[in-house]
Amino acid sequence: MFQQLWYAYLTERCNNVRDLCVGSSAHDSLGNTFERALVTMHKMPKIWELYLYTLLNQGCVTKMRRSCDRALASLPVTQHDRVWKIYLVREN
Repeated sequence: MFQQLWYAYLTERCNNVRDLCVGSSAHDSLGNTFERALVTMHKMPKIWELYLYTLLNQGCVTKMRRSCDRALASLPVTQHDRVWKIYLVREN
């Protein structure tokens, strides 16, 4: 239940900043919110996916790669294909 609330909240926040300029402080605030969520829910692949797609859309290449590495370190091996799918999109 707790994870579903966080996911819904993060999705809403992503929708709110979608049309804003990437340099907006709202994007920094969103990133900080994701980091706070991942402190306790680092084993949740849906939250990692949402965060990685957000970074991908912002064009934050280095931050996205480092976050992919963190996701791979945090998630079980059975969930790695979800992260690699996003990681490889960036490479192409």
